[in-house]
Amino acid sequence: MNVTEDEIVRRKLLVDGDGGGDDKRLVLLQKYVVDWCNDTTDTDVESDVKYEKLISSLCNIEYQAEKTWLVQQMATREQERYDRLHDEIGEKVQAANSQIENCKEELIKAKQIRKNKQEYDAWAQKVMEHPNREETANKLEREHEKLKEMEQTRVELDQKLEQRKKQFAVLLTAIQDLQDELEEESMEKDGDIVIDAC
Repeated sequence: MNVTEDEIVRRKLLVDGDGGGDDKRLVLLQKYVVDWCNDTTDTDVESDVKYEKLISSLCNIEYQAEKTWLVQQMATREQERYDRLHDEIGEKVQAANSQIENCKEELIKAKQIRKNKQEYDAWAQKVMEHPNREETANKLEREHEKLKEMEQTRVELDQKLEQRKKQFAVLLTAIQDLQDELEEESMEKDGDIVIDAC
């Protein structure tokens, strides 16, 4: 029968429990008890030696049991500590995730604020290219004054134009009258000449 090393190790672990040799110790203790109880022909010294082996084996088993119990208690405490650590780490992870979400929201707000500030700066720069309100008001007032002056000048020029039109009309009338007189005189002279010729 061909048995692999893995199967041997597996069987040994199944028989031996956690691998501490407890099964062998119990078998050995049983052997010592049976040997000590059954053998009545032994001398007191041999009996004492067997008894000592029995007690020694029993103490060894008790020691191993106590050791196993302490290891088991320690493992239980460690498991509880690991459970607490697991819970604490889980809470810290949740807090960190919550903080990350808050930071993401703050980042989005900060980006929006930055974008708004950049737009504000762009608009402010455009506004700064134009004169301020006081300068504009002063310039507008100066333009209104110029407009009033130009309106006054226009009125004066209109009055002059009307005066010149009237003067021109008077001049044309005088010229017309003068022409009429000259024509009359010319006609009278022509008439006198004609009369004289007759």
